[in-house]
Amino acid sequence: MKSHGLKLIRRLSALIVFPGLMAFAPSLHAMPLDTAKPYVLSVASGNTGHADSAGLAEEICVTIVNGEELIDEARQNNKNIILFFDRMPLKEVYPRSYVINSDKDDLRFFIGHTTAPIALWDNFISSRKTGQFFSRKVSVSVGLEDQAPIPTLVEKEKAFTLVLVNKTWFTVSIVIIVALILLFLLLAAKTNILRDVGPNPEVGRKPYSLALVQMAVWSFAIMTAWLLLYAVRHSFNTISDTLVLLMGISAGTGIGGVAIDTNRSRPAKQSQGFIKDIVSDDYGVSFHRFQIFAWTIVLVAVFVRQVTAYLTMPEFNSSLLVLMGISSGTYLGVKVTEKPTENAG
Repeated sequence: MKSHGLKLIRRLSALIVFPGLMAFAPSLHAMPLDTAKPYVLSVASGNTGHADSAGLAEEICVTIVNGEELIDEARQNNKNIILFFDRMPLKEVYPRSYVINSDKDDLRFFIGHTTAPIALWDNFISSRKTGQFFSRKVSVSVGLEDQAPIPTLVEKEKAFTLVLVNKTWFTVSIVIIVALILLFLLLAAKTNILRDVGPNPEVGRKPYSLALVQMAVWSFAIMTAWLLLYAVRHSFNTISDTLVLLMGISAGTGIGGVAIDTNRSRPAKQSQGFIKDIVSDDYGVSFHRFQIFAWTIVLVAVFVRQVTAYLTMPEFNSSLLVLMGISSGTYLGVKVTEKPTENAG
Protein backbone atom coordinates (compact mmCIF):
# COMPACT_ATOMS: atom_id res chain seq x y z
CA MET A 1 0.00 0.00 0.00
CA LYS A 2 2.82 2.38 0.84
CA SER A 3 4.50 1.79 -2.52
CA HIS A 4 1.25 2.45 -4.38
CA GLY A 5 0.74 5.61 -2.34
CA LEU A 6 4.23 6.86 -3.14
CA LYS A 7 3.72 6.23 -6.87
CA LEU A 8 0.44 8.16 -6.78
CA ILE A 9 2.09 11.11 -5.02
CA ARG A 10 4.94 11.15 -7.58
CA ARG A 11 2.52 11.16 -10.50
CA LEU A 12 0.45 13.97 -9.00
CA SER A 13 3.63 15.95 -8.34
CA ALA A 14 4.75 15.49 -11.94
CA LEU A 15 1.39 16.66 -13.24
CA ILE A 16 1.56 19.80 -11.12
CA VAL A 17 5.27 20.67 -11.22
CA PHE A 18 6.12 19.85 -14.87
CA PRO A 19 3.56 22.22 -16.46
CA GLY A 20 4.72 24.90 -14.06
CA LEU A 21 8.31 24.45 -15.18
CA MET A 22 7.27 24.53 -18.84
CA ALA A 23 5.39 27.76 -18.28
CA PHE A 24 8.43 29.20 -16.54
CA ALA A 25 10.91 27.99 -19.19
CA PRO A 26 10.37 30.83 -21.70
CA SER A 27 11.19 33.39 -19.05
CA LEU A 28 14.38 31.47 -18.27
CA HIS A 29 15.33 31.51 -21.96
CA ALA A 30 14.56 35.18 -22.50
CA MET A 31 17.48 36.69 -20.65
CA PRO A 32 17.10 40.41 -19.83
CA LEU A 33 19.16 42.78 -21.97
CA ASP A 34 21.99 44.51 -20.13
CA THR A 35 21.57 48.08 -21.37
CA ALA A 36 24.92 49.06 -19.88
CA LYS A 37 26.73 46.78 -22.34
CA PRO A 38 26.99 47.16 -26.14
CA TYR A 39 24.00 45.89 -28.09
CA VAL A 40 22.58 46.34 -31.60
CA LEU A 41 19.62 48.68 -31.67
CA SER A 42 18.69 48.70 -35.36
CA VAL A 43 19.90 47.93 -38.88
CA ALA A 44 19.17 49.81 -42.09
CA SER A 45 20.26 49.48 -45.67
CA GLY A 46 22.46 52.20 -47.06
CA ASN A 47 20.57 52.11 -50.35
CA THR A 48 17.71 54.39 -51.15
CA GLY A 49 14.38 52.79 -51.90
CA HIS A 50 14.68 49.72 -49.66
CA ALA A 51 16.08 50.66 -46.28
CA ASP A 52 14.69 47.50 -44.69
CA SER A 53 16.63 45.03 -46.87
CA ALA A 54 20.07 44.54 -48.37
CA GLY A 55 21.98 42.05 -50.48
CA LEU A 56 25.40 41.52 -51.98
CA ALA A 57 27.20 44.59 -53.31
CA GLU A 58 25.17 46.77 -50.94
CA GLU A 59 25.83 48.67 -47.73
CA ILE A 60 24.13 48.30 -44.37
CA CYS A 61 24.30 50.55 -41.33
CA VAL A 62 24.30 48.91 -37.88
CA THR A 63 23.34 51.17 -34.99
CA ILE A 64 24.90 50.16 -31.67
CA VAL A 65 24.21 51.43 -28.18
CA ASN A 66 27.30 51.74 -25.97
CA GLY A 67 29.44 51.02 -28.99
CA GLU A 68 32.49 52.81 -27.61
CA GLU A 69 33.24 49.82 -25.39
CA LEU A 70 33.23 47.42 -28.36
CA ILE A 71 35.35 49.74 -30.50
CA ASP A 72 37.88 50.26 -27.71
CA GLU A 73 38.11 46.51 -27.13
CA ALA A 74 38.74 45.96 -30.85
CA ARG A 75 41.58 48.50 -30.83
CA GLN A 76 43.16 47.17 -27.66
CA ASN A 77 43.13 43.55 -28.90
CA ASN A 78 44.01 44.51 -32.48
CA LYS A 79 40.93 42.74 -33.81
CA ASN A 80 38.36 43.65 -36.41
CA ILE A 81 34.65 44.12 -35.88
CA ILE A 82 32.63 41.88 -38.18
CA LEU A 83 28.99 41.27 -39.02
CA PHE A 84 26.93 38.32 -37.83
CA PHE A 85 23.84 37.06 -39.66
CA ASP A 86 21.85 34.52 -37.62
CA ARG A 87 24.90 34.36 -35.33
CA MET A 88 27.08 33.21 -38.25
CA PRO A 89 30.20 35.35 -38.75
CA LEU A 90 30.64 37.24 -42.00
CA LYS A 91 34.41 37.41 -42.20
CA GLU A 92 36.35 39.68 -44.55
CA VAL A 93 33.64 42.34 -44.15
CA TYR A 94 34.80 45.15 -41.87
CA PRO A 95 33.30 48.56 -41.07
CA ARG A 96 33.93 51.15 -43.74
CA SER A 97 33.22 53.98 -41.33
CA TYR A 98 32.33 54.74 -37.71
CA VAL A 99 29.94 57.47 -36.66
CA ILE A 100 30.25 57.89 -32.89
CA ASN A 101 27.49 59.82 -31.16
CA SER A 102 26.79 60.52 -27.52
CA ASP A 103 24.16 57.80 -27.09
CA LYS A 104 24.60 55.46 -30.06
CA ASP A 105 27.11 54.65 -32.79
CA ASP A 106 26.70 53.77 -36.47
CA LEU A 107 28.90 51.20 -38.18
CA ARG A 108 28.66 50.96 -41.96
CA PHE A 109 29.55 47.72 -43.73
CA PHE A 110 29.80 47.05 -47.46
CA ILE A 111 28.96 43.43 -48.37
CA GLY A 112 31.05 42.81 -51.46
CA HIS A 113 31.34 39.86 -53.84
CA THR A 114 34.17 38.29 -51.86
CA THR A 115 34.71 34.71 -50.76
CA ALA A 116 33.14 34.88 -47.29
CA PRO A 117 29.88 36.66 -48.23
CA ILE A 118 29.35 34.40 -51.24
CA ALA A 119 29.95 31.31 -49.07
CA LEU A 120 27.45 32.55 -46.48
CA TRP A 121 24.90 33.34 -49.20
CA ASP A 122 25.38 29.82 -50.58
CA ASN A 123 24.72 28.44 -47.10
CA PHE A 124 21.51 30.44 -46.75
CA ILE A 125 20.32 29.52 -50.24
CA SER A 126 21.08 25.81 -49.86
CA SER A 127 19.26 25.71 -46.50
CA ARG A 128 16.36 27.81 -47.72
CA LYS A 129 12.81 27.05 -46.70
CA THR A 130 9.59 27.50 -48.65
CA GLY A 131 9.17 31.13 -49.58
CA GLN A 132 12.82 31.99 -48.89
CA PHE A 133 14.25 31.75 -52.40
CA PHE A 134 14.61 35.48 -53.00
CA SER A 135 15.02 36.72 -49.42
CA ARG A 136 15.38 35.58 -45.83
CA LYS A 137 14.75 37.13 -42.44
CA VAL A 138 17.91 37.09 -40.31
CA SER A 139 19.09 38.40 -36.99
CA VAL A 140 21.90 40.94 -37.33
CA SER A 141 24.65 41.68 -34.86
CA VAL A 142 28.31 42.58 -34.71
CA GLY A 143 31.25 41.41 -32.68
CA LEU A 144 34.95 40.83 -32.64
CA GLU A 145 36.55 38.21 -34.82
CA ASP A 146 36.70 34.78 -33.17
CA GLN A 147 34.23 35.90 -30.50
CA ALA A 148 30.49 35.68 -29.98
CA PRO A 149 28.31 38.51 -31.29
CA ILE A 150 26.94 41.14 -28.95
CA PRO A 151 23.22 41.06 -28.03
CA THR A 152 20.84 42.41 -30.63
CA LEU A 153 17.29 43.68 -30.88
CA VAL A 154 17.27 42.92 -34.62
CA GLU A 155 15.85 39.41 -34.43
CA LYS A 156 12.59 37.48 -34.51
CA GLU A 157 9.80 39.94 -35.39
CA LYS A 158 12.36 42.73 -35.92
CA ALA A 159 14.68 40.60 -38.07
CA PHE A 160 16.35 42.18 -41.09
CA THR A 161 15.54 41.10 -44.66
CA LEU A 162 18.55 39.69 -46.46
CA VAL A 163 18.20 39.63 -50.24
CA LEU A 164 19.56 36.28 -51.42
CA VAL A 165 18.61 36.51 -55.09
CA ASN A 166 18.10 39.76 -56.93
CA LYS A 167 14.68 39.47 -58.56
CA THR A 168 15.58 41.87 -61.36
CA TRP A 169 18.71 40.01 -62.43
CA PHE A 170 16.98 36.66 -62.05
CA THR A 171 14.11 37.82 -64.27
CA VAL A 172 16.54 39.23 -66.84
CA SER A 173 18.38 35.89 -66.88
CA ILE A 174 15.15 33.99 -67.48
CA VAL A 175 14.19 36.36 -70.30
CA ILE A 176 17.62 35.97 -71.95
CA ILE A 177 17.46 32.17 -71.71
CA VAL A 178 13.91 31.95 -73.08
CA ALA A 179 14.76 34.35 -75.91
CA LEU A 180 17.85 32.36 -76.90
CA ILE A 181 15.97 29.05 -76.80
CA LEU A 182 13.13 30.44 -78.92
CA LEU A 183 15.61 31.91 -81.39
CA PHE A 184 17.46 28.62 -81.65
CA LEU A 185 14.24 26.65 -82.12
CA LEU A 186 13.26 29.06 -84.87
CA LEU A 187 16.63 28.57 -86.56
CA ALA A 188 16.32 24.80 -86.16
CA ALA A 189 12.92 24.89 -87.84
CA LYS A 190 13.86 27.25 -90.68
CA THR A 191 17.50 26.36 -91.38
CA ASN A 192 19.83 23.35 -91.47
CA ILE A 193 21.60 24.25 -88.20
CA LEU A 194 20.81 20.81 -86.71
CA ARG A 195 20.72 18.81 -89.93
CA ASP A 196 23.26 16.64 -91.71
CA VAL A 197 25.79 18.08 -94.11
CA GLY A 198 25.10 17.33 -97.76
CA PRO A 199 22.89 18.27 -100.67
CA ASN A 200 19.25 19.14 -100.13
CA PRO A 201 16.76 16.51 -101.29
CA GLU A 202 14.29 17.34 -104.03
CA VAL A 203 11.41 16.72 -101.63
CA GLY A 204 11.39 17.53 -97.92
CA ARG A 205 14.31 18.47 -95.69
CA LYS A 206 17.68 16.93 -94.84
CA PRO A 207 17.72 14.56 -91.83
CA TYR A 208 18.64 15.72 -88.34
CA SER A 209 22.17 15.06 -87.10
CA LEU A 210 22.50 13.15 -83.83
CA ALA A 211 25.90 14.69 -83.08
CA LEU A 212 24.71 18.26 -83.68
CA VAL A 213 21.55 17.72 -81.62
CA GLN A 214 23.60 16.33 -78.73
CA MET A 215 26.04 19.24 -78.90
CA ALA A 216 23.16 21.74 -78.93
CA VAL A 217 21.46 20.09 -75.94
CA TRP A 218 24.59 20.18 -73.80
CA SER A 219 25.49 23.70 -74.92
CA PHE A 220 22.12 25.09 -73.86
CA ALA A 221 21.97 23.01 -70.67
CA ILE A 222 25.36 24.24 -69.44
CA MET A 223 24.84 27.82 -70.62
CA THR A 224 21.40 28.04 -68.99
CA ALA A 225 22.64 26.54 -65.72
CA TRP A 226 25.67 28.83 -65.61
CA LEU A 227 23.61 31.98 -66.15
CA LEU A 228 20.99 31.03 -63.55
CA LEU A 229 23.60 29.99 -61.00
CA TYR A 230 25.42 33.26 -61.54
CA ALA A 231 22.19 35.17 -60.90
CA VAL A 232 21.56 33.11 -57.75
CA ARG A 233 25.04 32.47 -56.33
CA HIS A 234 26.92 35.49 -57.71
CA SER A 235 29.81 33.28 -58.77
CA PHE A 236 31.49 32.69 -62.12
CA ASN A 237 33.14 29.44 -60.99
CA THR A 238 30.24 27.01 -61.26
CA ILE A 239 31.31 24.91 -64.26
CA SER A 240 33.17 21.79 -63.15
CA ASP A 241 36.14 20.28 -64.97
CA THR A 242 34.16 17.16 -65.82
CA LEU A 243 31.51 19.25 -67.56
CA VAL A 244 34.22 20.86 -69.66
CA LEU A 245 35.38 17.37 -70.69
CA LEU A 246 31.81 16.29 -71.37
CA MET A 247 31.26 19.36 -73.53
CA GLY A 248 34.52 18.57 -75.31
CA ILE A 249 33.35 15.02 -76.05
CA SER A 250 30.05 16.35 -77.38
CA ALA A 251 31.74 19.02 -79.50
CA GLY A 252 34.31 16.55 -80.80
CA THR A 253 31.55 14.16 -81.80
CA GLY A 254 29.70 16.92 -83.62
CA ILE A 255 32.76 18.19 -85.45
CA GLY A 256 33.87 14.65 -86.30
CA GLY A 257 30.46 13.79 -87.73
CA VAL A 258 30.41 16.92 -89.89
CA ALA A 259 33.96 16.24 -91.10
CA ILE A 260 33.07 12.67 -92.11
CA ASP A 261 30.00 13.80 -94.03
CA THR A 262 31.90 16.64 -95.72
CA ASN A 263 34.79 14.50 -96.94
CA ARG A 264 32.72 11.94 -98.79
CA SER A 265 30.21 12.05 -101.58
CA ARG A 266 26.69 11.29 -100.41
CA PRO A 267 23.39 11.37 -102.25
CA ALA A 268 20.67 13.67 -100.99
CA LYS A 269 18.73 12.14 -98.10
CA GLN A 270 15.26 13.03 -96.90
CA SER A 271 14.27 13.43 -93.25
CA GLN A 272 12.09 10.68 -91.81
CA GLY A 273 11.21 12.63 -88.67
CA PHE A 274 13.28 13.86 -85.73
CA ILE A 275 13.43 10.66 -83.64
CA LYS A 276 13.97 8.32 -86.57
CA ASP A 277 16.66 10.58 -88.02
CA ILE A 278 18.82 10.63 -84.91
CA VAL A 279 18.52 6.91 -84.06
CA SER A 280 19.00 5.66 -87.64
CA ASP A 281 22.03 5.33 -89.87
CA ASP A 282 22.35 4.16 -93.47
CA TYR A 283 21.35 0.66 -92.37
CA GLY A 284 18.26 1.69 -90.40
CA VAL A 285 17.70 2.05 -86.65
CA SER A 286 21.00 1.32 -84.88
CA PHE A 287 21.79 0.55 -81.27
CA HIS A 288 24.90 2.74 -81.01
CA ARG A 289 22.85 5.80 -81.98
CA PHE A 290 20.06 4.88 -79.59
CA GLN A 291 22.66 4.43 -76.84
CA ILE A 292 23.97 7.98 -77.28
CA PHE A 293 20.41 9.31 -77.46
CA ALA A 294 19.39 7.49 -74.25
CA TRP A 295 22.52 8.46 -72.29
CA THR A 296 22.08 12.09 -73.30
CA ILE A 297 18.52 12.14 -71.95
CA VAL A 298 19.53 10.43 -68.69
CA LEU A 299 22.54 12.67 -68.03
CA VAL A 300 20.65 15.85 -68.87
CA ALA A 301 17.88 14.80 -66.45
CA VAL A 302 20.49 14.24 -63.71
CA PHE A 303 22.10 17.56 -64.61
CA VAL A 304 18.82 19.48 -64.33
CA ARG A 305 17.98 17.76 -61.04
CA GLN A 306 21.37 18.65 -59.54
CA VAL A 307 21.16 22.28 -60.62
CA THR A 308 17.59 22.89 -59.47
CA ALA A 309 17.78 20.96 -56.20
CA TYR A 310 21.29 21.79 -55.00
CA LEU A 311 22.16 24.93 -57.02
CA THR A 312 25.37 23.41 -58.28
CA MET A 313 26.51 21.66 -61.43
CA PRO A 314 27.20 17.94 -61.10
CA GLU A 315 30.63 16.33 -61.07
CA PHE A 316 30.58 13.35 -63.43
CA ASN A 317 33.21 10.75 -62.59
CA SER A 318 35.92 9.63 -64.98
CA SER A 319 34.31 6.24 -65.65
CA LEU A 320 31.15 7.90 -66.92
CA LEU A 321 33.17 10.22 -69.15
CA VAL A 322 35.09 7.25 -70.55
CA LEU A 323 31.77 5.55 -71.28
CA MET A 324 30.53 8.64 -73.11
CA GLY A 325 33.79 8.79 -75.04
CA ILE A 326 33.46 5.14 -76.08
CA SER A 327 29.87 5.73 -77.23
CA SER A 328 30.92 8.77 -79.25
CA GLY A 329 33.89 6.92 -80.72
CA THR A 330 31.65 4.02 -81.71
CA TYR A 331 29.24 6.44 -83.36
CA LEU A 332 32.02 8.05 -85.41
CA GLY A 333 33.58 4.69 -86.26
CA VAL A 334 30.33 3.27 -87.58
CA LYS A 335 29.63 6.52 -89.42
CA VAL A 336 32.89 6.13 -91.34
CA THR A 337 31.82 2.68 -92.55
CA GLU A 338 28.34 3.74 -93.64
CA LYS A 339 27.62 3.24 -97.32
CA PRO A 340 26.13 6.22 -99.13
CA THR A 341 22.89 4.53 -100.20
CA GLU A 342 19.97 6.33 -101.74
CA ASN A 343 17.42 5.17 -99.18
CA ALA A 344 19.44 6.10 -96.10
CA GLY A 345 17.55 7.44 -93.09
